[in-house]
Amino acid sequence: MKERSFTLLEILIVIVIVGILAGIGMASYTGVKEKTLGKEAIANLKLIASAEDLRRMETGSYYISSNLQNINNNLKLSLSATNWVYAISGTAATFSATARRGACVYTLSDSDADDEPNPNAGCP
Repeated sequence: MKERSFTLLEILIVIVIVGILAGIGMASYTGVKEKTLGKEAIANLKLIASAEDLRRMETGSYYISSNLQNINNNLKLSLSATNWVYAISGTAATFSATARRGACVYTLSDSDADDEPNPNAGCP
């Protein structure tokens, strides 16, 4: 009786096909992950804008800081610096909040707090 088995060529073809499919899947995964991280920045910037509005109603001025721990303490938030670096700049009468990750920067100011944060060209 003759035993049937796979040839080396058949095994190599299967490995190449699986590699191509894995490469396509990883490229798609990376794009989806970046879009999800962008949505996280947008949500957190809106949260910062809402907290700034509440603080201005209570104290009459906005809070300005580039230190996340100070932002969390003074605006009573619990933002994480795992994916984004947050900062708030401006004066007591105006603010601009930014979320930075590599070349991607989202910005939201008090004048457009009701709108979506504005991404720069480096964002997905």
